[in-house]
Amino acid sequence: MYRIDTCMGEEEVPVVLVGTMDFKGNASCVKGETMGKSFFSQDAEAEPQYFWSTRRALGFLKTLGGEYNQLGQEQMEEAYKYSEGMPEWPAQGSVQRLENMVIVKLEMER
Repeated sequence: MYRIDTCMGEEEVPVVLVGTMDFKGNASCVKGETMGKSFFSQDAEAEPQYFWSTRRALGFLKTLGGEYNQLGQEQMEEAYKYSEGMPEWPAQGSVQRLENMVIVKLEMER
């Protein structure tokens, strides 16, 4: 939230998370359809890609006191294109304000 807030500045703009994060459990973790999967990977493939997973993550951040607006569905493709040159979380530059949005770039599929 600190990095999002720093990029946000004075003017509130929508936030989007692009990419997913793998669950790094151990051998005793139960795995199933949703169990044993990363919170940040749930709904990531549903169209438009990363819209619903962003909604889930921002909802979670709201419980921690982070009040962020979500980027609209019609802008998801634009956000994805902008994120292509960004490093992945937690690298410096993985959270950036670009034009009218803040993008958080997570891990991309290899």
